[in-house]
Amino acid sequence: MKLSKRLAAIKQFVLKDSILADIGCDHAYLPCACVLDGTCVRAYACDINEGPLQRAMATIKETDTLDRVFPLLCAGLSDCPEEVDCVIISGMGYETIKMILENDYERLPQFKRLILQSNSDVDLLRQWLSDHSFAIVDEDLVHEGHYYQIVVAEPFGGRKLSDDEVLFGPLMSQKELFQEYWEYRRHKLSLILDQLAEDHDKYAELTELYQRIDKQLKTSS
Repeated sequence: MKLSKRLAAIKQFVLKDSILADIGCDHAYLPCACVLDGTCVRAYACDINEGPLQRAMATIKETDTLDRVFPLLCAGLSDCPEEVDCVIISGMGYETIKMILENDYERLPQFKRLILQSNSDVDLLRQWLSDHSFAIVDEDLVHEGHYYQIVVAEPFGGRKLSDDEVLFGPLMSQKELFQEYWEYRRHKLSLILDQLAEDHDKYAELTELYQRIDKQLKTSS
């Protein structure tokens, strides 16, 4: 089953022989792909709205996975079956992902792995994981029209991340697009700073961020 770059990058982190829940599943491409190639035993395509679940069901029928992929109407993790041990939460903003994690915080230790792809504030997501003792075990960065950062977390063995690890990722500097992405971010920041007066309330904050990125790029080049 052909997946987009973003979805393929997420799929690589799904645990072998796991029982998957894809939160905010849309078309259920990931759950179907994971059972088709044997990565997952079963998968749940979860969404809070009927529309995405109807699209998910269409994919499930098309891929003949009705016996292994199950659409589930639920808000976040609240109604995920107890057997689920691997969770994908992707394609949302940080605040939504944080809300999903916090609303069912007591259930998080039952999951062996969380695969998280936030469309915004990935640094805040890493900070949240660090503050709650989650271990970031892998990361990835892909470009498909936009840059997407993927953070893979497990519920035990976490450590406090440094400020630079929160911003850049504890494992991201090893990735192929790291330099390209942060050069892009630095360029975008320089354009913004060129337009701001030095007494603007955001000028000092953005200048500090620019300097941190510049230092990191010089260190990793």
